[in-house]
Amino acid sequence: MPGSDPERAASDGGAQEPRRLGASPVLRAWTAGLLIVAAVVIAATYRDYGITWDEPVQSAYGEAVLAYFRGDPQEAGAAAPPKLRAYGPAFELLAAFLYAPRPARKYEIRHLLIAATALLAVLSVIGLGSLASPPLVAIFASLALAVLPGFYGHAFNNSKDVPFAALFSCAALAICRFALAPQRWAATLVCGAAIGASLAIRPGGLPIALLLFAAAAGWAALRTRAPGAVAIGALAVWGVAWLAMVSCWPWAHEAPLANPLRAVHTAFAFPAAFPVLFEGRTTLSDELPRTYLLKFVLITTPTAVLLTALVGMLRAVWRLREPWRPESLVGLVAVLWLAAPLLGALVLRPNVYDGMRHALFVLPALALLSGMGAGSLVEIAPRGPARGAAVAALLALLAAPTASLVRLHPYQMTYFNAWVGGLEGAAGRYETDYWLSSYKEAIEWVNARAARWPGRRMQLLVAIDGYARECAEHFLAPNVAFEEVVQHGIPGAIPPPYAYYVSTTRYGFDRSFPESPVVHTIGRDGAVFSVIRARSQLESAP
Repeated sequence: MPGSDPERAASDGGAQEPRRLGASPVLRAWTAGLLIVAAVVIAATYRDYGITWDEPVQSAYGEAVLAYFRGDPQEAGAAAPPKLRAYGPAFELLAAFLYAPRPARKYEIRHLLIAATALLAVLSVIGLGSLASPPLVAIFASLALAVLPGFYGHAFNNSKDVPFAALFSCAALAICRFALAPQRWAATLVCGAAIGASLAIRPGGLPIALLLFAAAAGWAALRTRAPGAVAIGALAVWGVAWLAMVSCWPWAHEAPLANPLRAVHTAFAFPAAFPVLFEGRTTLSDELPRTYLLKFVLITTPTAVLLTALVGMLRAVWRLREPWRPESLVGLVAVLWLAAPLLGALVLRPNVYDGMRHALFVLPALALLSGMGAGSLVEIAPRGPARGAAVAALLALLAAPTASLVRLHPYQMTYFNAWVGGLEGAAGRYETDYWLSSYKEAIEWVNARAARWPGRRMQLLVAIDGYARECAEHFLAPNVAFEEVVQHGIPGAIPPPYAYYVSTTRYGFDRSFPESPVVHTIGRDGAVFSVIRARSQLESAP
């Protein structure tokens, strides 16, 4: 009978103490090693990443909010711009505070900070995996997430989606720990703070956070047979969460209840539509098929992760037969965390674009389910050498994307799996470097040519607008200047006095000035992200 299981909570409403993060010596050693390797890799590579065209406006938002909190009344309006006020400024405010003493290095500092937040997601996955499962589940899950190209590639210059994914992972862990011990006020306060911190970056995550919390609270009420105590804890959690969410958000200060709800509505009905390349056709983002988001998850995730995650989902559903087990709670949260946004996109058809970055926060759940699935496969292997071989094989399969991380560096976000022929097969059919991050490499190539003629001022044309100007301008050498080109399909050759034309392949900008030769391209695995054309033979010389 269920009541006879030794892991079930006592009928008087007691609850097991949640397992501590890294309680296993093996898991502690793994976590320490993973953090050391990650710190070395981040320190060695964070300067390699270009600026995305979202970063200038995001950083300006953070600077305005910082000025607002420093008491500058003129910044009140700038701290709540119409285009950004539906986003919480928590990460941007922290970044602006950290780079304020060294504004010339703000993008490098931002990239380092984004990568640091990504590690929170990995640690949270370890915590979730260790709550109710053997250490191998947490090891498999954290490895899957750490080398997941879609997550890794965004972890250096995506200041909206990666910090939200990281803090939402922390919130999922805190929700599970609250459900395992709802009578502990420390767990209640941490849960509220974690949820609020995640929503202080993307308030649009409120419905999913509510769903996960409701499921976990319901599980706790059934397990402890003390629904009243769980309800009191839930009220405290959401009171703390709401305070944490609005505390650093100037627009929410104007209407602490109404404006966050307006932000949620905006997230589900974003008013601006953008052209998106999907399945070989360019379509406005609000007219994309319902399957857009789901397909992007399927074609940008390594096959081994998808297959083990499917096994993990089946295990999680099967474990619901024994709902009092902590593993059932973790599986329930993980399945809802992954499935609800993807199924919601199928039903509601929200305005999404730029691949799956708006749903990047589901990737930690996918990795967690992958770890659970890999753990299940190990369990069915016979004990002894066969089980050891199974562990080694699964670790190798989950670590296999590391080769792609190295080969695509620093454009890991452009990864596509074999289902569409890899990145080469996806090029021309799906968006690749949609954020102009390859302009860093393009400008550095031009800088190297300009260095050959000291004293000469080199002038460029760059396919860019004021919104994304810093994607190129930040990297210019002192003797290089450029003028923006906002049209595509310009005929003829590059006019004097411009030596080069730098363009993205997105929207066909690379087809301008067809009479000028292409002298350099930036891309990976057969896909081209940016093109450089030269006006004369002198500039085209290697």
